[in-house]
Amino acid sequence: MASNMSETDDPVRERLTPSRNILRIMSVGKSGVGKSTIGNMFLQGKGKGDFKTSNETMSCTQVPRHRLSSTGDCAYTDVPGIPDTDPSKTAEFYDMIIKEAKKELTVILFVFKRDRVDTGAYKLAEMLFRELNKANAAKILVINDHTNYAFDDKLPTEDEYEVQVKAIKYYTKIDFTHTLFVNANTMREKVKNIKIILSEMKSEKSEHLKSFSELREYVDELRKKKNYAEEVFRQEKEHIASIKEQLEGYQNTVVAGTTAAALATVASFFTFGATLGIAAPTAMAAAAATAAIQIKKAELEEAEKRISTDNVKKAAEELRVACEKFEELQKALSI
Repeated sequence: MASNMSETDDPVRERLTPSRNILRIMSVGKSGVGKSTIGNMFLQGKGKGDFKTSNETMSCTQVPRHRLSSTGDCAYTDVPGIPDTDPSKTAEFYDMIIKEAKKELTVILFVFKRDRVDTGAYKLAEMLFRELNKANAAKILVINDHTNYAFDDKLPTEDEYEVQVKAIKYYTKIDFTHTLFVNANTMREKVKNIKIILSEMKSEKSEHLKSFSELREYVDELRKKKNYAEEVFRQEKEHIASIKEQLEGYQNTVVAGTTAAALATVASFFTFGATLGIAAPTAMAAAAATAAIQIKKAELEEAEKRISTDNVKKAAEELRVACEKFEELQKALSI
């Protein structure tokens, strides 16, 4: 069972030596999408546990909460939701999330509820998600389907899920390396498998991430100079250099003789049709050695696409609009 720590304790840094390999996870998303349930599943293999769950209308997590699994192989950070059910807390909660994202993290899970995307709120918060996209940790989109299918309800189709995935990518501008679809019937097995898949990933710090006040200064300067295209190109070149450095480190330690089957296991696990028993434990373990490379290559591919002339022009316009929305957000928060 996970250790019962206070809200702001960080058991990973108190109880583990720096050399110990540990899967460090942070989950981001609005209240009520299932972040706490997923955290309990990662730590204890069941939905009920150390993390309290919230309802649709009230945020249950007001400060970051850190928990460590009893085996010491997984640390999970549950943070307040953004955009929050109380918009006035957006800046405060964002700063809490950025503080946690600056620490060593293996992966950030961006959790969304099936069929629920508050487009208006995400438009205003786009600059906040753009900043989180600069984190060095892997970024995985999780679509959590809360529907009870016990009474012959029709399961969503792949096309229906894809509509939501495209909307989320459009409004957040997050470069998700993979998408994970879960529901009450599949969550336990998928979480167990993803722990193995990500077990060889290195934790990375992201000390360059901006707080809300720093982001405000950055946006003010951008709007004054109007050098959006130059800024997009500069950001992407820095991002690409960082990914290549991480990728080189992984490639230097890759296990020789990795099979095509292991590579296929990594890719297939994140597909829409992945279900219980997607792979035997031995196959998942073999895939874990190459998962880091596959994830970083996918991230690199997306980043390199954006520095072509046409894409930079489009990205520059999107950045300009995002800056305008950030101004609207500040007005809405009376900052």
